[in-house]
Amino acid sequence: MRRNGVFILLWTCAAPAFAQGLSFSAGEQARGENPSTFVVASDGGAINIFFALPASAQATEVSFDIYRVSGNKEQYHATVKSPVSARKTADKQVWFYDEGRYRIYVYDEHDRLLSKGEFTVLKQP
Repeated sequence: MRRNGVFILLWTCAAPAFAQGLSFSAGEQARGENPSTFVVASDGGAINIFFALPASAQATEVSFDIYRVSGNKEQYHATVKSPVSARKTADKQVWFYDEGRYRIYVYDEHDRLLSKGEFTVLKQP
């Protein structure tokens, strides 16, 4: 029993904190406010994806894999790539036309998962 407790503790400590460097904004909002819901025009709207790489990461490009989430299922939406700046940041503006919950996975050029996060898109009436 004690071994299982130690294993769980070690596993928990080794688990990455995924959403740490990932944020979203739209319109006039400043980066880093990281709201979880965006209201876009009836014909769609842009959402900015911003990612600050961990200090230990050596990526030159990241991919933002975008999925629409319905219940427990993910449906692939798009992949967009962004170069990593000298400040170890990457960002991309993406247009969303459909309401729903979206999950973003961030990968480096070696397909290592760096982060993930999600937000909801609503349309103006």
